[in-house]
Amino acid sequence: MNILKFIKETPVIQIRSEYDLNYTGISIVVVNKRIFARVGKLGSNGWYDYFLKKPNGEIKINDKTFPIKAVIPIELKNINTKINEAFHTKYGQIYRSKNFIVNKPFVIHHILEFILI
Repeated sequence: MNILKFIKETPVIQIRSEYDLNYTGISIVVVNKRIFARVGKLGSNGWYDYFLKKPNGEIKINDKTFPIKAVIPIELKNINTKINEAFHTKYGQIYRSKNFIVNKPFVIHHILEFILI
């Protein structure tokens, strides 16, 4: 199975950190063969916070799971424009109508990269 292709073609991807028992459906994009997700809103005990506490987890594709590790990309400011473009391309009007598809500090600082392990 080509995981990156599946992620590119599937609107909502199921993930969970090892801290969380349940899967959460989130929006994920692929940029330069790397997997990125961003927070649409902040709140305690959300998927973003769980991955900060325990960065290992899983992506669930159909009935298969794949281990991942969440990291904050070190070159985030440099790649943020490409991440925005990927969200615009994949999700279209849904994200154009939201304010978090811009280079606001909130958005830039709440993006995680998922590395397949």
